[in-house]
Amino acid sequence: MQILEDEKQNSALQEAIYKRIRGTYINIFKDYLKVPESERDELFGEKNSPLYLLIGMAFFMNIEEVDRKKVSEKLKKTYAEKSEINAKLQRTYAEKSEINAKLKKAYEEKTERGEKLKKLRKHLKDTKAELEKKSKRLEQLEQEKKQLEKHFLGRFVLEKYNK
Repeated sequence: MQILEDEKQNSALQEAIYKRIRGTYINIFKDYLKVPESERDELFGEKNSPLYLLIGMAFFMNIEEVDRKKVSEKLKKTYAEKSEINAKLQRTYAEKSEINAKLKKAYEEKTERGEKLKKLRKHLKDTKAELEKKSKRLEQLEQEKKQLEKHFLGRFVLEKYNK
């Protein structure tokens, strides 16, 4: 365990040292940029001088920092776009839920109407059958009535002749 703790401390220490050196290089480069171009060669010496190499290192550290900032800005932009897309998706899901609820309600209403229509058709069929039955019975009664009328009329006529 002690080894892991030492490793973590060494890693943290290395990170702190790196950040400090990087900050120093960035500050050196910022100072270098403040010097007018015409005075830079004179002030910092030849290409192989230690100060010139230090400026070169600072330049590369600054490029790294600029690249990190660009990547960071791109990431921020990407996350903002992602947030917009997620917001649109949330609105779309909400709209979809509303539409599904309306569809479900419409389907339930359609099912109710279908069941009601089915009952009405059955009732109509039953009513037609009953009407047909009553119509036949009415015809029968009318036939019976005619026969009775003939019978009574015949008796009536016979009675008149018999008198």
